[in-house]
Amino acid sequence: MAFIAQATSTTVASNTETVVYDGTTNNSGNGAPTAGAVLIGLVAANIGSQSATVTIYKRSYLNSAGTGEVYTIKDAPLPVGSSLDALPAKMILNPGEIIYMKASVANTVQVTASLLEN
Repeated sequence: MAFIAQATSTTVASNTETVVYDGTTNNSGNGAPTAGAVLIGLVAANIGSQSATVTIYKRSYLNSAGTGEVYTIKDAPLPVGSSLDALPAKMILNPGEIIYMKASVANTVQVTASLLEN
């Protein structure tokens, strides 16, 4: 079993569900991870000029918005110039699970996820 290191970063618009990592697509360039992935790091940073709140969660692609969310952090305050370790321990991502984020202020919060894909 070989693992491929993967890092992804994204900034979101206000209150818009935005994909941070999609376990159903070609993330590493070698196809979708057939045996899932291990999330080893998840950091949210306020890169804007206003305080914001951030919500980060995972959900299977089979579930629609509002059903089946598993939160790593919900409505956490994020002051200007600060960052937040949103993952206190490693998280297993099954094939087809997607990590999403929402922020209270547009273009203010950037999330970086570090993973090992199988």
